[in-house]
Amino acid sequence: MSRFYKHNICIFACLISFWSIDSASAQQSTAETTVAATSAGEPDAQHAAQGWALLERALNALATFNEDAARNALEELAAAYPGHPATVISAETLATLQARARRGETGSKNWGPNGEEKTGVARAELVAFQTAHGITLGIEFCTAVECDDSRLVVSMLALGGGAGLGLSLLASRDGVTPGFATLINSGTLWGAYNGAMIAVVNDTDSSIAGIMAGSQLAGIGVSALIWNQLHPTVGEVSMANSGGIWFGMLGLFGHMASDFSASDKVTYGTILALTDAGIIAGALLSQYEPMSRGRTLVIDSGGALGALVGIGTYVLINPEFERPTGMGFSAIAGTLAGLGTATFLTRNWDTPDDGNITARWGIAPMEEGATLSLSGEF
Repeated sequence: MSRFYKHNICIFACLISFWSIDSASAQQSTAETTVAATSAGEPDAQHAAQGWALLERALNALATFNEDAARNALEELAAAYPGHPATVISAETLATLQARARRGETGSKNWGPNGEEKTGVARAELVAFQTAHGITLGIEFCTAVECDDSRLVVSMLALGGGAGLGLSLLASRDGVTPGFATLINSGTLWGAYNGAMIAVVNDTDSSIAGIMAGSQLAGIGVSALIWNQLHPTVGEVSMANSGGIWFGMLGLFGHMASDFSASDKVTYGTILALTDAGIIAGALLSQYEPMSRGRTLVIDSGGALGALVGIGTYVLINPEFERPTGMGFSAIAGTLAGLGTATFLTRNWDTPDDGNITARWGIAPMEEGATLSLSGEF
């Protein structure tokens, strides 16, 4: 067990030990609270309720491993209501949190705003991908300006790679969550995809490298804005990616079923629009059906296998096919069957076995103190 979890277990143990306060101490604290509230001209009930509310806020913060918020709530409780029973019974916990903060061991530094832990793997994923992205930008720049000097080509590749490495290290200096790394990297890829498709739709193949470079940077910017406002988890990002992939693939299979009767611009434009719509649909669906990254990967595998089985079945039945119509319909049927089957078979994958804890605290003021309760799924 890591040192961080040991510290948090100790803190939770301190909180649960509130139940062991003897009756005499509770009665004395209650009397002090009554005197303080009366001298301040504040109703006893209101005074008591506000103190317990602050303690509940601290408990909720500790339940999500946010020690900074818990410490702030307990400090506010101690300053505003020094004689409140909640202040007395939380004094030891407050002292522990303050000592950990002075030593720089605040557990909340290891957790992102989306509730995910910051990991070295996530930072490595971000840095490695963005370094490769920087090199790609160097290639795209040289392609756009038609570099004819090998020294310039090598210089641009080194410059792009160095910029990608340095900026990603700087952006992740305080650690990153898997959701952040996946979001930024996915934004880069979807930006490149949109740039390439837009160039094809507008018949600007000669400047496709420059368009892709600009759209990749725009994708990173949009992803950073989304993170700043929404803080998605890695599962939510993965679900959005899956929506984009399969909406786009179904659009392609739909054009196959129609024998590609539309023009190239309409074909590529439709696929691009469906892909972007799929990204949005997947992101929205993730708010109602939370899903882990692993489960989305398995469902994607089911969709790929279903598409392959659908196409393969049609080819086995009609090996001399001359038009893609039948293959398109078979691919659509196989894809939907594969996605649906995989979704059903993995329906229990994201149950409490994944290590997540859903905790609910309850505080019931009593005549001789208070009763704390903890309930939830562990």
